[in-house]
Amino acid sequence: AAFPDSHIIRKWGVETAARVQRRALDLEPYWRPVVTRNSFNQLLEFDRDLKTDGLNPGTTADFVVGTVFAQNLINQKQP
Repeated sequence: AAFPDSHIIRKWGVETAARVQRRALDLEPYWRPVVTRNSFNQLLEFDRDLKTDGLNPGTTADFVVGTVFAQNLINQKQP
């Protein structure tokens, strides 16, 4: 969210990258300081929207993968 996604800039232009960046910034309360079960759905919606729009972000994809990883950690049962 701190920088526009460079892959989106190259493929779809600065305006599209700025729109995705703003959306990621709007979602910051859902992933900072940690992703919770409740906030995960907001992040999944962001991912679905990117896919629906035909966007294939680079660094944003890293963000989404990190979110899925965090969700998997949350879902693990504690010993």
